[in-house]
Amino acid sequence: MMPLLVGVIVLLVAALGFFAWREFSPAPTSSGHYESLAKQDQDKPADTGAKEQTQQQAPQPQTQQQVPQQPQADVQGATAALCTYYEDIGNHRMRDAYSKLSSDMQNQMGTYETFSNSYHTTVSNQVSKVSIVEVPDAQHVVLSYTLTSRDNINGSLKTQVFHGRATLSSQTGSWHIVDMKVTK
Repeated sequence: MMPLLVGVIVLLVAALGFFAWREFSPAPTSSGHYESLAKQDQDKPADTGAKEQTQQQAPQPQTQQQVPQQPQADVQGATAALCTYYEDIGNHRMRDAYSKLSSDMQNQMGTYETFSNSYHTTVSNQVSKVSIVEVPDAQHVVLSYTLTSRDNINGSLKTQVFHGRATLSSQTGSWHIVDMKVTK
């Protein structure tokens, strides 16, 4: 019986200690930090012995400085522009395809006639496995992709698979290909 009584007394003392600790320990601020007891004591009105009622001020909300978020790039728009570029080539809409190239890319590809003639055997293109390589800012997206191209070469249909990487930019208001590397 004695060990049980000792156990109950120990539990009561522990409970009283806990409640005393909760009553007199510092309270967390809205930021989750604990103020010291000295700071809490400074905030309490001095007891002048008078029977005046003190009015408690509502705690002022703490504002957190928010870091402005950069606008997100329209990755879907960039992907659609890339896929449409290859669809245009496969459907022999060469002017539409050429217009999806930045002026620097058009200069690299040559004149419109040179560009158009380089795809005269293309029957169809299919872009697949598009993935985001990098989004350096809201106006640029780098994509990797697989291109399956079907060409009519001397009356025979030839299927070729390429791996590409393209950088697209929306600085002019619509997505354009500003750099492209395609390998077999």
